[in-house]
Amino acid sequence: MAQDTIVGTDTVKTALLTNVNNDFTELFAAYAALVAGSGVLVSSDDENIGYLNGKLLAGDNITFTEGSPGEDETLTIDMSQGVLTAGTNITLTAGSGILTISSTGKGVLAKVADYTITTSDLGKVIQVTAAGTTTQTLPSVGATQDGFEIWFAKLGAGKMIISRADSDTIADAGVTIYNNTAAQTYATLGLQYVNSATNWAIIGGNGTWVTTDS
Repeated sequence: MAQDTIVGTDTVKTALLTNVNNDFTELFAAYAALVAGSGVLVSSDDENIGYLNGKLLAGDNITFTEGSPGEDETLTIDMSQGVLTAGTNITLTAGSGILTISSTGKGVLAKVADYTITTSDLGKVIQVTAAGTTTQTLPSVGATQDGFEIWFAKLGAGKMIISRADSDTIADAGVTIYNNTAAQTYATLGLQYVNSATNWAIIGGNGTWVTTDS
């Protein structure tokens, strides 16, 4: 029922009669609507009478199911769970009212020779242990891989070359980037793909890395 405000000029009797009259008016209107089978009101200010299955609005992942149509009807409200997908090296563990998200860190690919990286390798670390020269070729990528990263670790004394695919560039428009310092056996390099520039940008690392334009 709606609330009424009693002003100073109202007598107690008048105020009570007014409140009772308003409350009964609302009650009879709602009752008449139910008896007539025309529906229900959401509140005392509702200007339109409707059925429950039309007054209730389902939000995301909410469904209403009408039971026993034409008889003693029921309205069941169900909620479906959203979908949470774990990314690379991410584990989701459901508990009692708890969702635990854990990470195992970056995956590692150990290499001792030339290797062509695939898009499924993105997000991992390519660890190269070689005494001689090796070339690690970046994958052919596009808009789907925008923002993806790949890391390299030079663990051997050999020259490590990272080469582009297609017409992509590396760092300052390079075709390749390499480390040829034998003593830098723990040199690292992180690259992130920027689709708008078709470029692999350097996002971190250490050691002496040199780009080439051919």
